[in-house]
Amino acid sequence: MLVADLRYVPNAHAQLLARPQRGVVGVVVHDDSDPCFAEVTRGCNGWPSNGAGC
Repeated sequence: MLVADLRYVPNAHAQLLARPQRGVVGVVVHDDSDPCFAEVTRGCNGWPSNGAGC
């Protein structure tokens, strides 16, 4: 089977994560409606431009 047969489309987000210097932070949370997780993801929003660590 060829890639074209599978209708493969490269994922830009996955490609960024595969690079050594990506400037992307991935966050996996169980439930984004939980106030604790919401605060963590809100704190990561804008990082690293705001100088805060995530």
